[in-house]
Amino acid sequence: MKNLHTFEGFVNLSESVNDPVLVALRAAKEDRKKMMMDKKERMKKRVYGAQREKMENELEQIWQDIKDLKQEQSDLVREMDLESGEKGMDWTDADGNRYGDLFNKIDDKLAALYKRRSEIETKLAF
Repeated sequence: MKNLHTFEGFVNLSESVNDPVLVALRAAKEDRKKMMMDKKERMKKRVYGAQREKMENELEQIWQDIKDLKQEQSDLVREMDLESGEKGMDWTDADGNRYGDLFNKIDDKLAALYKRRSEIETKLAF
Protein backbone atom coordinates (compact mmCIF):
# COMPACT_ATOMS: atom_id res chain seq x y z
CA MET A 1 0.00 0.00 0.00
CA LYS A 2 1.20 3.46 -0.86
CA ASN A 3 2.06 5.93 1.80
CA LEU A 4 -0.51 8.76 1.63
CA HIS A 5 1.48 11.01 3.89
CA THR A 6 4.19 11.46 1.28
CA PHE A 7 1.63 11.85 -1.54
CA GLU A 8 2.99 8.92 -3.51
CA GLY A 9 0.67 7.88 -6.28
CA PHE A 10 -0.89 11.31 -6.74
CA VAL A 11 -0.49 13.31 -9.94
CA ASN A 12 2.38 15.70 -9.74
CA LEU A 13 0.72 19.01 -10.67
CA SER A 14 3.97 20.73 -11.57
CA GLU A 15 4.52 18.14 -14.33
CA SER A 16 0.93 17.94 -15.59
CA VAL A 17 0.36 21.70 -15.98
CA ASN A 18 2.55 21.87 -19.07
CA ASP A 19 1.43 18.55 -20.50
CA PRO A 20 1.08 19.09 -24.29
CA VAL A 21 -2.39 17.55 -24.35
CA LEU A 22 -3.63 19.82 -21.57
CA VAL A 23 -2.04 22.83 -23.21
CA ALA A 24 -3.77 21.98 -26.51
CA LEU A 25 -7.12 21.52 -24.75
CA ARG A 26 -6.82 24.88 -23.00
CA ALA A 27 -5.86 26.57 -26.28
CA ALA A 28 -8.81 24.97 -28.11
CA LYS A 29 -11.17 26.09 -25.34
CA GLU A 30 -9.87 29.67 -25.59
CA ASP A 31 -10.20 29.57 -29.39
CA ARG A 32 -13.83 28.43 -29.16
CA LYS A 33 -14.55 31.13 -26.60
CA LYS A 34 -12.98 33.80 -28.80
CA MET A 35 -14.84 32.54 -31.88
CA MET A 36 -18.17 32.75 -30.05
CA MET A 37 -17.40 36.28 -28.86
CA ASP A 38 -16.49 37.32 -32.41
CA LYS A 39 -19.73 35.81 -33.70
CA LYS A 40 -21.76 37.71 -31.11
CA GLU A 41 -19.92 40.92 -32.01
CA ARG A 42 -20.57 40.43 -35.74
CA MET A 43 -24.25 39.89 -35.07
CA LYS A 44 -24.40 43.25 -33.29
CA LYS A 45 -22.90 44.97 -36.33
CA ARG A 46 -25.54 43.94 -38.86
CA VAL A 47 -27.11 46.86 -40.67
CA TYR A 48 -30.48 46.85 -42.44
CA GLY A 49 -32.93 49.21 -44.12
CA ALA A 50 -32.45 52.95 -44.08
CA GLN A 51 -29.29 52.69 -42.01
CA ARG A 52 -27.75 50.36 -44.59
CA GLU A 53 -28.69 52.72 -47.43
CA LYS A 54 -27.18 55.64 -45.52
CA MET A 55 -23.94 53.68 -45.01
CA GLU A 56 -23.81 52.72 -48.69
CA ASN A 57 -24.18 56.39 -49.63
CA GLU A 58 -21.45 57.31 -47.15
CA LEU A 59 -19.23 54.63 -48.67
CA GLU A 60 -19.75 56.10 -52.15
CA GLN A 61 -18.85 59.54 -50.80
CA ILE A 62 -15.71 58.13 -49.18
CA TRP A 63 -14.65 56.57 -52.47
CA GLN A 64 -15.11 59.93 -54.19
CA ASP A 65 -13.18 61.73 -51.45
CA ILE A 66 -10.32 59.24 -51.77
CA LYS A 67 -10.27 59.74 -55.53
CA ASP A 68 -10.22 63.54 -55.06
CA LEU A 69 -7.40 63.36 -52.50
CA LYS A 70 -5.33 61.12 -54.79
CA GLN A 71 -5.80 63.66 -57.58
CA GLU A 72 -4.84 66.48 -55.21
CA GLN A 73 -1.75 64.51 -54.26
CA SER A 74 -0.64 64.06 -57.86
CA ASP A 75 -1.36 67.76 -58.58
CA LEU A 76 0.78 68.68 -55.60
CA VAL A 77 3.64 66.52 -56.90
CA ARG A 78 3.39 68.25 -60.28
CA GLU A 79 3.31 71.67 -58.64
CA MET A 80 6.30 70.83 -56.46
CA ASP A 81 8.29 69.59 -59.46
CA LEU A 82 7.54 72.79 -61.38
CA GLU A 83 8.49 75.02 -58.48
CA SER A 84 11.67 73.11 -57.75
CA GLY A 85 12.59 73.27 -61.43
CA GLU A 86 12.03 77.01 -61.52
CA LYS A 87 13.97 77.69 -58.32
CA GLY A 88 16.76 75.24 -59.09
CA MET A 89 19.56 75.86 -56.61
CA ASP A 90 17.42 78.36 -54.70
CA TRP A 91 15.14 75.55 -53.49
CA THR A 92 15.30 75.61 -49.69
CA ASP A 93 14.42 73.29 -46.85
CA ALA A 94 11.50 75.58 -46.06
CA ASP A 95 10.07 74.85 -49.51
CA GLY A 96 10.47 71.13 -48.97
CA ASN A 97 8.94 71.35 -45.51
CA ARG A 98 5.96 73.30 -46.85
CA TYR A 99 5.23 70.58 -49.39
CA GLY A 100 5.96 67.88 -46.83
CA ASP A 101 3.33 69.35 -44.51
CA LEU A 102 0.80 69.41 -47.33
CA PHE A 103 1.55 65.78 -48.18
CA ASN A 104 1.24 64.78 -44.52
CA LYS A 105 -2.16 66.45 -44.26
CA ILE A 106 -3.37 64.57 -47.34
CA ASP A 107 -1.96 61.30 -45.97
CA ASP A 108 -3.74 61.84 -42.64
CA LYS A 109 -7.04 62.48 -44.41
CA LEU A 110 -6.54 59.38 -46.56
CA ALA A 111 -5.76 57.23 -43.52
CA ALA A 112 -8.95 58.40 -41.80
CA LEU A 113 -10.99 57.70 -44.93
CA TYR A 114 -9.47 54.23 -45.36
CA LYS A 115 -10.24 53.41 -41.73
CA ARG A 116 -13.85 54.57 -42.02
CA ARG A 117 -14.23 52.74 -45.34
CA SER A 118 -13.01 49.54 -43.72
CA GLU A 119 -15.47 49.92 -40.83
CA ILE A 120 -18.39 50.48 -43.19
CA GLU A 121 -17.42 47.61 -45.49
CA THR A 122 -17.20 45.28 -42.48
CA LYS A 123 -20.69 46.25 -41.35
CA LEU A 124 -22.12 45.94 -44.84
CA ALA A 125 -20.50 42.55 -45.44
CA PHE A 126 -22.97 40.78 -43.15
